[in-house]
Amino acid sequence: MSRSSGVYTFLRAMDRAARHTEAQRRRAYNQSVREERQRIREANRWHRLAEREKIRRKKEQRQKFLSDSFDNATRMTNDYNEQVSQLNQLLENSLSRTYKFDWSALKKKSKFLEVKPVLSKVTFPEEPSRTDEKYQVPRNPVYLVFKSKLKKKEDELERLFKNDKEKWKQKILALTKKQKNFESSYEQEMVAYNKKKDTFYKKQEEFNHNIDVWKDSYKKKDKAATEKFFNNVLKNISNPAKFPNEYTIQYSPEGENLIVNYTLPTLEDIPNVKEVKFIKSKEDYQEKLFSASELKKIYENVLYQQVFRIIYILFKADEANTLSSIVFNGYVNTINKATGKDVYVCVASIQFNKKEFMELNLKNIDAKIAFKEHKGISCAQIETLTPVQPIMQLDKNDKRFVQSYEVLEKVNKGTNLAAIDWKDFENLIREIFEKEFAENGGECKVTQASRDGGVDAIAFDPDPIRGGKIVIQAKRYTNVVDVSAVRDLYGTVVNEGAIKGILVTTSDYGADSYKFVKNKPITLLNGANLLYLLEKYGQKAYIDIKEAKAILKAEK
Repeated sequence: MSRSSGVYTFLRAMDRAARHTEAQRRRAYNQSVREERQRIREANRWHRLAEREKIRRKKEQRQKFLSDSFDNATRMTNDYNEQVSQLNQLLENSLSRTYKFDWSALKKKSKFLEVKPVLSKVTFPEEPSRTDEKYQVPRNPVYLVFKSKLKKKEDELERLFKNDKEKWKQKILALTKKQKNFESSYEQEMVAYNKKKDTFYKKQEEFNHNIDVWKDSYKKKDKAATEKFFNNVLKNISNPAKFPNEYTIQYSPEGENLIVNYTLPTLEDIPNVKEVKFIKSKEDYQEKLFSASELKKIYENVLYQQVFRIIYILFKADEANTLSSIVFNGYVNTINKATGKDVYVCVASIQFNKKEFMELNLKNIDAKIAFKEHKGISCAQIETLTPVQPIMQLDKNDKRFVQSYEVLEKVNKGTNLAAIDWKDFENLIREIFEKEFAENGGECKVTQASRDGGVDAIAFDPDPIRGGKIVIQAKRYTNVVDVSAVRDLYGTVVNEGAIKGILVTTSDYGADSYKFVKNKPITLLNGANLLYLLEKYGQKAYIDIKEAKAILKAEK
C-alpha cells in the first residue's frame, strides 16, 4: 500500500471517529434536553396538582369555617336560651335540692404533718483485739532463724496494739459524748414537737368544740348563734351567674322572726340576647336582643322567684325550727335618675309565716301573683325599681336599745299601775306591745331610760298594711296628760320616720289632746285601755290615782 493511501485511510478513520463522537455528544445533549423538558413537565404537573390541592383545602377550610360559625351561632343561641330557661325555672330548680346544713364539714380534721424528729446515732468502731491479724507476726523464715528479730517484731506489734487500743478508747469517749449530745438534742426536739402537736390538736379540738357549742346555741335559739347559722346558709347559696349574694340579717328569739335584707339582681344581670346569627356575607355574628317588654317580663318573673327561693331555702335549712316567720326585704343597687348617684333601695318586701309558706305548692305557683296575694309590697312595675317601705326593718345600730326585763308576770290584782316604779312601767308597756305584735313576728325594744322624755320603746310591726316602725311613750301619770306631751310625740314620730306614735298613760287626756291627734298617726291609750290590754293577756291590776298620789308623795 502506498503511503498516500495510508494517510487517506487514517484521515477517514479520524473523520469517522470525530463524526461518531459528535453524534454521541448530540445524542447526549438531546437526551439531556428531553430529560429537562420531562422534568419541567413533571414539575408543572406537580405544581398544578399542588395548586388544585391548595384551592381544595382553602375551599374545605372555608366550608368548615362557615359550618363551625353557623354551629357556634346555634350553640350560643342555645346557651342563651338555656340561661333564660334556667332563670324562668329558678324557684322550681331549687325545690329538688337539699339544704341540710353540714356541721361536720365545718370541723377541722387535718393531721399534724410536721416531721417527727429522728434520733441521730454515731457508729462506734470495733474494739481492737490482740488476736487480730494486724497484730500477728508475719510468717517469715527469718523470724525462725533470728530470735532477736522475732522478739523485736513482737514488741513492735505489742506497742502498736496498745497504741491502737488507747486511740480506740479515746474515740469511744468522744463518740459517747457526741451520742449523748444527740440524745439530749433529740429529747429537746421531741418536747418541742409534742408541744406543737398537742397545741395543734388542742386548737383543732377547741375549734370543733366551738362548732358544737354554736350548734347547741342555735338549737336553743340564741340570737348570735342563729344569725351566724343563717349567714352561713345564705353564704353557701349557689346563685345564677352575675346574681349578687349580699345580705344582712337579724333574728328575734322572742318572736322567732328573721329579717333578711337581700340584694336582688338588676335588669343588667339578666341575659338580653334572644338569638345569635352568623351573617355569611359579612363573616360576622349578629345578636338579636329581647325587646324591652320581653326583657322586663323575664326580669320581673326572676325577681319574684328569687324572693320565694331565698325564703324557701332559709325555712328548709332551719333544722332546729328556730323560725316562725321571715320578713324578706329585697334591695337593688341602682342609680337615682334624679341625682345620678348610686342608691341602695328596697323594691320588694314580704312577711311569711313558716307554716303558711311551707303549705304552698311552690312548683306550680306564679311567683308574682303569689307575692301580691300574700300582701307583699312592691310597685306595680317592679322593673322600674321604685322604692317601697320595708314591712319591717330593724336598725341594728340604734344605740338607744337596752336590755329589757319581765314585769307582766309580777302584775296582779293588788298592783296599782299608777304607783309602780316608772322603769317597771316602761318595761310593762314593752311586754304588752311585744305580745300584741308577736303573732305577726313583730318586736318591741325598750330604749334608754328617758324619764318621760323622748322615746320609751320602739315597736316594729311586720304587717304589710299597717306595719313599720312605731314609737311608743309610756307615761305613768297621776294627772291628766298635757297636750304638749302629745305634740312632742307627734314631732318624735316625724323625726324617727315612724308610721305611728302610741302614748300610753295610767291617767287620761284632755279634749285638746284628742282634738290635736285627729287625722294624725297618733293613738292615745288611757288607764282604762291599759287595763283592758292587761286582761287580754291574762293579767289583772287596778289604777287608783288618789292612792298613787299618796304613795308617790310618801316616797319623796
